[in-house]
Amino acid sequence: MMLLHHVISAQVVFTIQQKGLSKDSVHEIIIGNFADVVPKQVNDSTLEYLFTPHRPEYLFIVADKKTRWVTRLWITPEMKSNGLVIDYNKRTATPAIVHEWDLITQKVFDFQDTKQQAKADSTIELYLSKDRDSYFSLWILRFMGDKKRKLQLMDQLSPSLKASDEFRQLTAALTARKYPNPGDPFTEFTLTDKNDSIFDTKTIKGKWILLNFWANSCGPCVKELDDLVKLYRSIDTSKIEFISISLDEDKGTWKRAAATAKIIWPSLWTMDNVYCPLCLNYNLYSMPFFILFDNNKKLVFIKDGSDELENIKKALSEIR
Repeated sequence: MMLLHHVISAQVVFTIQQKGLSKDSVHEIIIGNFADVVPKQVNDSTLEYLFTPHRPEYLFIVADKKTRWVTRLWITPEMKSNGLVIDYNKRTATPAIVHEWDLITQKVFDFQDTKQQAKADSTIELYLSKDRDSYFSLWILRFMGDKKRKLQLMDQLSPSLKASDEFRQLTAALTARKYPNPGDPFTEFTLTDKNDSIFDTKTIKGKWILLNFWANSCGPCVKELDDLVKLYRSIDTSKIEFISISLDEDKGTWKRAAATAKIIWPSLWTMDNVYCPLCLNYNLYSMPFFILFDNNKKLVFIKDGSDELENIKKALSEIR
């Protein structure tokens, strides 16, 4: 799940260490908005990546797609610089600075992985009791399981956080969806593709439609793309149209990204990312975000999250 962040400036360096590395051979690295950064070859076993994010980022780095080995790192306003050394052979990722946000995030995710949501909730609440003005307080609240307590804690956040777009997104995620719902009509739109050609959904007749909202800055979105391509190749595309809509902030970055190149169905870009008219229309609050419509352009279901592909496969298998 990916959320927009406040603007900062920081410089980040991390290295990839493995014997026989080269800039051409390493194609597994996914670093969100920085996927198009060209690494520097330090020696025959080390690549160095240097990039400057303009906002706090929870970097989701896929370091080895074959084994699905990933690592993560928070870049925050408090950090002027940070380093991360990824050792392929030892399967370790060592940050130069371990931030409190990293420790808490990992602790919460570990509790969730072991089905200890109550302990995850306690960890989140403990942090919020110390800092109600931190962006991290707003971000980590998304992972709290107790909805009633989550709403109470949201109400205790600072006025500046409550005034943010991120707060409105989180509020939307907790609000009963009034629109859209199953049976609601498809909203027609026109957007441009990688060649700046206009794609008009009014040309789609008698086919099911699967909308996929994603971004190169969303690690889970990028990670699942290979599986989404496999799914697309396995179905009868005369009966369904896949449409991926990028919410990347920069159109040029979206065009150049390796993940974008993998998409073999209509791939479109929209201005204003998650605040675009289409996103607001569908009450989008996270990524990846899937909406399925039948061949009469009536909504069948909405799925948000990278773990929904199996459910989507099941639904598509029933299309006749």
